[in-house]
Amino acid sequence: MAGSMRGYGYLEEIPTIPPFLAIEILSPDDHPVAMMAKVHAYLSMGVEWIWIIDPYEKTAMVYSGANPTGEQVDMLRTENPAIAISLEEILNPRR
Repeated sequence: MAGSMRGYGYLEEIPTIPPFLAIEILSPDDHPVAMMAKVHAYLSMGVEWIWIIDPYEKTAMVYSGANPTGEQVDMLRTENPAIAISLEEILNPRR
C-alpha cells in the first residue's frame, strides 16, 4: 500500500524528530482533561512548545518543557527560534 502512495505527498517514513511547536485550536467539543492529556503526550514526545488557543473564551495557554504546567498569555511565544504573535492577531487577522 505504501508503495502506491508515492507521488501523492505521503511520507514514506515515520518522522523520528518531534515538531518544535504544536498548536491546538479548541472546538466546542474539546474537554480540558483530554486536552491536558494531549499536552502531556506532546511534552513526553519531546515537543518543545505547545500553544492551546480557545477562540470561544478568547484565551491562550503556552506550555513548554521548562513550564509544563503552562500559563495563560496574551502573547504566544517560543524561544530559539524566537516566535511571537499576539492572541489578538490570531483571533482577528487582518485581511
